[in-house]
Amino acid sequence: MEFELAGVVRYTHCALMVYGYNRIPIVERLQAQATEGLGHARQAGELVSWLGDHPSLGIGPPLESHQHDSGDILRESLHHEAQALKAHEELLVLAKDKNVRLAGLGPDALPMAVGVIWRGDPG
Repeated sequence: MEFELAGVVRYTHCALMVYGYNRIPIVERLQAQATEGLGHARQAGELVSWLGDHPSLGIGPPLESHQHDSGDILRESLHHEAQALKAHEELLVLAKDKNVRLAGLGPDALPMAVGVIWRGDPG
């Protein structure tokens, strides 16, 4: 949940920092990523509550290089998606044969992340 919220903050910030050529489609994509991340954070929070725990108010470490060139922003976004993929894979390993609901996150969450990483672009 904290990792997803860090992504929401990061993508929202980056969308505000994009300037120059092709700004509009890049900003739209970053805003869509922020919205998607918020949905994932809500889903994670629901699962934490369902499991009887208290969802964290924390936000994971956002990646901020202070480089605001569009290329830098897109490379940082790709790095964030690679970290998200790794986190989902680790969750699947931990949940295997332990919790059907947690293990079920994989089929929904992983294909999009794998597609982003495989294509090498944030969209």
